[in-house]
Amino acid sequence: MAIDDRKFKRLTLENVNRAPRKQGVYALYAHQTLVFLGLASGRAETIRSRLRAHLDGLAQGVTRYKREPSTVPQARLKELLAEHVAAHGALPVQNRGPKAR
Repeated sequence: MAIDDRKFKRLTLENVNRAPRKQGVYALYAHQTLVFLGLASGRAETIRSRLRAHLDGLAQGVTRYKREPSTVPQARLKELLAEHVAAHGALPVQNRGPKAR
């Protein structure tokens, strides 16, 4: 099952500042194409802080995101990655490199 967030959000400071300060998973998109699935493991690393890091790092070509708080973010990310590989035969493009998280 895809990330449980019905609406794409633009990757802007205003939107990122509204993201939850909770652990969970998030998806980054170049327009409507999924390019990265990420993890916010909790404590100081929240969905908001991870999105902020991507925004500050000027994520390559990323224009939108979706997010999903989760009490088991590692397991949820693993599930999402497996689902993507099953559907597309490969990981999202930015999950393939050495900096994937």
